[in-house]
Amino acid sequence: MTTAAHLVLVVSGARLADVDELERLFQEEGTDKQARHPGHGYVHFYSSILSPLRYTLTSMIEIGIGSLSKRYPAHMRYWWWAMLQNGHVANSSKHALPKDISYQPGASLRAWRRFFPPPARIIGLDIDAYAVARAAEFAGVEAFVCNASNPAEMARRLPAIGLVDLIIDDGDHRWSSQQRTLLNAWPYLRRGGLYCIEDVLPEEFEDDSLQNVDAQDLMALVGASVIVPNAIGRRRAATRHDSTLDRNRLIFLRKPTLDEPLQVLSRLPTSSHNIMASV
Repeated sequence: MTTAAHLVLVVSGARLADVDELERLFQEEGTDKQARHPGHGYVHFYSSILSPLRYTLTSMIEIGIGSLSKRYPAHMRYWWWAMLQNGHVANSSKHALPKDISYQPGASLRAWRRFFPPPARIIGLDIDAYAVARAAEFAGVEAFVCNASNPAEMARRLPAIGLVDLIIDDGDHRWSSQQRTLLNAWPYLRRGGLYCIEDVLPEEFEDDSLQNVDAQDLMALVGASVIVPNAIGRRRAATRHDSTLDRNRLIFLRKPTLDEPLQVLSRLPTSSHNIMASV
């Protein structure tokens, strides 16, 4: 790895009422961010960092709306099946296509819309036009077709949206794409804003051959943290799929404000100065 030492955290300390409320929204909307098995257990982390912003956040983007098509590498077919297997939804036939009572694209966006009151803008990006259309049916949610790992597409779409306070990458879950998406989206994050990369596979994260030098320098420069969600309570893994969910990591970055000096420049390679303009 070319980054500075990674900080591995088990997040705790969020107000219980905030965790309970956000978990209820996650479960009601059917997003895999929920703590209920076999969800990813991101709710404690998100409650910790986002509860203080609940009534001040002006806009956010979530990359990856949750496609149900197997044509896409990070489709949600397993999650839909897992919800049925664990009794989280009621459906007359486990072989039927998902109904509204089961998982539907845009689950996280619907939860964020209910968590962050208007006039905060809740925006989703995805390469699946059907998922985009379904997500946009929910009042107060904006959704657009866009490949976030493609710089040309992001350059066409994001300037019209403007700077945002929060970006969550829940896209195709491949480390090479996640790093490209970070570089493409970072200039559109407001100073002081938060950036989260979900579902980072440890074996890809630690593979030196997959590292993007510019993305690595950016993460080192701003002091990115590697989050292990609910690590103590998620050791059990009954299947290969559950094991994958348990092992996933979340990377957290905060964009420095203008008056925050970066103290780590002397420890970074010369190439890090090339990304100062976007920081």
